[in-house]
Amino acid sequence: MTRKPSLEGSRAKRDRAEHHLTAIEQRVGEFLGSDPYPVTVDAYPDEGRYLVKFVNPKPVPAQELALLIGDCVHNMRSALDYLVWELSGADPSDRRSMFPIFDKRAKFRDNEARRIGRLPANARALVEALQPYHAGPLARSTPLWAIEDLDAADKHRLLAVTVPATQGLTAHFSRSVNTTITTDPAAGLEHDAVMAVVTISPPVPDVEVKAHFAPEVSIGEGMPTFVLPHLRRLLGEVDTITERFAGFF
Repeated sequence: MTRKPSLEGSRAKRDRAEHHLTAIEQRVGEFLGSDPYPVTVDAYPDEGRYLVKFVNPKPVPAQELALLIGDCVHNMRSALDYLVWELSGADPSDRRSMFPIFDKRAKFRDNEARRIGRLPANARALVEALQPYHAGPLARSTPLWAIEDLDAADKHRLLAVTVPATQGLTAHFSRSVNTTITTDPAAGLEHDAVMAVVTISPPVPDVEVKAHFAPEVSIGEGMPTFVLPHLRRLLGEVDTITERFAGFF
């Protein structure tokens, strides 16, 4: 006797993802709340030049966070796979049915029959309609692709967790001056490393310059993607997709 498809497994995986996300939020909050990256300003007022430098920065708990993030994203991915597996008959021997995620139409077509061939036609059409490739050049900017990409990356190596040294810097001046702030994307998070140069033009010898660095924890390579809002966005995508499939259960 064929049993009725259930959302129980998918929702359990989704809730486990949120459990990990809560742990990530707590750990990031503890780290950032410890003032891990104080800065000082070395002044050269006659030149109108001020060097913003780190003072005994703390290392980001990168490995701990990478493991938590990997577990979080994997449970999001599993929640989507459970949707397809349940609607495909929930056969314990079925190792092929899963939620395909592709940024190219041809790749989806090559895998469609194998991954969602057991789905009812209307559910199959919904899976196809949700594919990132519909976004064209922006396919790899979609939340669904981010889930796939992060989960695949985590299977092969620890995710890159960093604190971008060029984000979150503010400077304060004791009087109105004309300023330029140049940050160094290559600045290391090390003691005495220069993260930015403040230039006052023309030089004003009696001005006082103070700086503050409010760090954010980032994930991935290239442009910073801040961990907490990004993961919340991805979990929201899982919830949206689950809601769209709820009518099949």
